[in-house]
Amino acid sequence: AYLPEAYPIVQTVSWFLPDGNKQKGLKLMRIAAEKAIFAQAEATYFLGNINYNYEENYAKAIRSFEKLHSQYPNNNYYARILVKAYYKQHRYTKALDFIERTLDRWQHDNLPHFKVMQEELLSWKGRILDRREMEVKALASYKQAFEAGLALPRTKSRSFHVFSGYYAGKILYRQEKFDEAASYLKKVAEADIESSYPERAEELLSKMR
Repeated sequence: AYLPEAYPIVQTVSWFLPDGNKQKGLKLMRIAAEKAIFAQAEATYFLGNINYNYEENYAKAIRSFEKLHSQYPNNNYYARILVKAYYKQHRYTKALDFIERTLDRWQHDNLPHFKVMQEELLSWKGRILDRREMEVKALASYKQAFEAGLALPRTKSRSFHVFSGYYAGKILYRQEKFDEAASYLKKVAEADIESSYPERAEELLSKMR
């Protein structure tokens, strides 16, 4: 009983256990996110995460993540989860505008983890442009994201490095630029990650042999 009593945020999360009351837990979480002093950020994050991952209520998740980003504008993680939520709710124009402004500010203010921000946000930018059939611009974004990942540790295990490399290779394959496509797809196929992308990359490579 010590943890829930000492840390109210843990008590709110405990309502999501099998014997808990989910609606009561959400209500307590909202109260903590609005009124708590010491655990407000944690409560806001958990509320956003629950709405995103379990309730699939992306509009509510976005409100939580926007609040966190507003309160902590230099926190790279809050910026990244906000972009992911915009994408999930198909708010593509909002996401693209946020990505441009955020990356410009990160670089101008020399904020930490710029390469991480580039790798992830430019991957999302590429995906949005790809969906809008803006192939040339999408490819440029994927390439930038992939290059950013090369400067980061554990490159072969980085999900957005693999993600951007696969889609860059796929576009190049469609453009029949097979040598360049293979240069990306081979790296994706060698990735050490639990994902379908290495297998999908290998399938495209087999078509070029």
